[in-house]
Amino acid sequence: MDQPFYVIDPDGEVDIVLANPDAPFAVFDENEFEQGDHRPAVENTGKDSRRRPREKNRRKRKRSPPPPGEPMRAAHQTTKSVRIRVSAKHLSLSSPVFRSLLSTSATVAEKGSVVVGADGWDVQAFILFLRILHCQHHYLPRRVSIEMLAKIALISDYYGCKFVLAFFSERWIRALAYKKPSRYSRDMILWIWICWYFQLAKEFQRATLITIVQSIGPIPSLGLPIPARIIDKLNESREWLIGSILEMLYERRKILLNGTQTCRPECGSMSLRSLMKRMHTHGLLKKRPKAPYLSLSCQYLTGVVFEYEKTSSSTCYCEEIDFDSRLGDVGNDLMGLNLDMFV
Repeated sequence: MDQPFYVIDPDGEVDIVLANPDAPFAVFDENEFEQGDHRPAVENTGKDSRRRPREKNRRKRKRSPPPPGEPMRAAHQTTKSVRIRVSAKHLSLSSPVFRSLLSTSATVAEKGSVVVGADGWDVQAFILFLRILHCQHHYLPRRVSIEMLAKIALISDYYGCKFVLAFFSERWIRALAYKKPSRYSRDMILWIWICWYFQLAKEFQRATLITIVQSIGPIPSLGLPIPARIIDKLNESREWLIGSILEMLYERRKILLNGTQTCRPECGSMSLRSLMKRMHTHGLLKKRPKAPYLSLSCQYLTGVVFEYEKTSSSTCYCEEIDFDSRLGDVGNDLMGLNLDMFV
């Protein structure tokens, strides 16, 4: 099969050969993002208790067609490399990485006289990135998906060109105002990467808060260049929050078993029975879950607490049984990450 050939600058002196085009991007395990009725991993009996993702729910990646005049591959074809003709001057002015590559290459004089390698980039994202570098703004779409913006940001980060993207990234981010993810998912991790790279402080705090509260396992970077200290802090915050809520539940069980801090014995018995039933139903009775709290989320455990409190409050109004104030104390300490802490 002929090598696909894209032309950004017909008079360009440089040919970029993109090997392994459209390589897997931000690969993830769908089980990590399932938001069903999860049970703690400690209740497993040797089998994986996490549900297999249903086939109909599997994410299918759709690629937008290339701009008019550019080659299109059939869906069943595989391409080992793609060639793109570009301008040495535009690359050198925009990117220190390209500048360094071209400075060590042979003399740039004729069309395609210098070949520069690249590897693994999404072809469409790479073409859009190169068009920005060549000031071909009329070829750029008004909107891009979160995934496409994350891919462009990744390429820009590699080549050190964030300042070149400034105007277009702002426009694309504004266009995503009503499409931002609101639940923990692969898109949420991509959004955290975008917020970090483009320094969107408010959105970064919101996205990290949702991730901390809703994640059911260790939070991954998906291979994106999100600083390790951010991922570590996300996981630390998640584990602290889940541990705090579990401590409330097990401490309450201990108090009720000892028969203290209730208004009357019958009240304590009913509350204990209600609590034990909820803990058994949710797989928390036999053995206390331990970090990293697989298959548990803060959101899920909060629901367990409110479920128990609702039944208890219908028969007793003991101040000690009320979890609201203690959950409030935990909630007051809970915030998304502050972007300034990681700059």
